[in-house]
Amino acid sequence: KLLIYSIFNDIEIGKFTFVETPFDEYLKTGFTSEILDGKQRLSALVDFVEGRFDFEGVLFRDMRPSDQTKINNEPVLVAKLHESTTYKQKLEHFLKVNTFGRQQDPSHLDFVREELKKLTND
Repeated sequence: KLLIYSIFNDIEIGKFTFVETPFDEYLKTGFTSEILDGKQRLSALVDFVEGRFDFEGVLFRDMRPSDQTKINNEPVLVAKLHESTTYKQKLEHFLKVNTFGRQQDPSHLDFVREELKKLTND
């Protein structure tokens, strides 16, 4: 609900970071990219638009058309990393993005640090 509040109050909702999927992976999964950062925000937007929760007592489908347009046309910043981005680079990028400003849950960051440490020690 805070994300929807931010959109209606012109508060920036942050950048979404995607990593291109290699062609062979695309053939297996059908996905052209993976979400490196912003999955929770993207999921919240989808859940709201699909009516899984309301904002101030109103479901998306029951909002005025102008309010629906505000949600549907919210400009977002998107970063796209090349398919050759290594797992180590993904972890480093995630930590950089999530240790400035509002941080991720500390346990999640600890997990990413441990994963990165394993790769650094290789």
